[in-house]
Amino acid sequence: MASLESDEALSEKVIKNVRLATLLESLCKDSKHLTKAQFLGVMVKHGVQPTDTRVVQTMLNLAPYGPNDPIEVHTFVELVRDNTVFVERLLQGHFVIAKFDGFVNDIRAIFNETAKNNGGQVASYIPQLGRVSPEKLGLAVTTVDGQQMSLGDSDEGFCVQSTSKVSGTIFKT
Repeated sequence: MASLESDEALSEKVIKNVRLATLLESLCKDSKHLTKAQFLGVMVKHGVQPTDTRVVQTMLNLAPYGPNDPIEVHTFVELVRDNTVFVERLLQGHFVIAKFDGFVNDIRAIFNETAKNNGGQVASYIPQLGRVSPEKLGLAVTTVDGQQMSLGDSDEGFCVQSTSKVSGTIFKT
């Protein structure tokens, strides 16, 4: 009985590897090789950052390779084996925002248009807000699937006073 179960597990692993290899081959251009840069390009297109915890082991496995080093598909399957399910999902674009690159372009256009607005003043009645440069503008978005994008001064720390009112209103409804 144990042999039958191990045969089934092995068969399932082979099927997963073949499915993943087929998806990876779709990235290959005229060969059975792909590059780290091609894979990273797909990640960025779908809003998955190389620092995403779901691909940490894959990124460590890819570390010895240069961006344009050719990697055979079967080798790539082994390199991403710790993240097979997530990598399949990534290659198929199965995320809450399927066309994330288009979403980013739309958000960037809104951000750039908003950045032109330099009217008004910082809220000086709240000391923490009064000390912030009115030139600062940042935006960061993370979807429930972990897709991420950021623009402008999004790495700057800021006081959430006043902005917390928006969150409070959203959570009340």
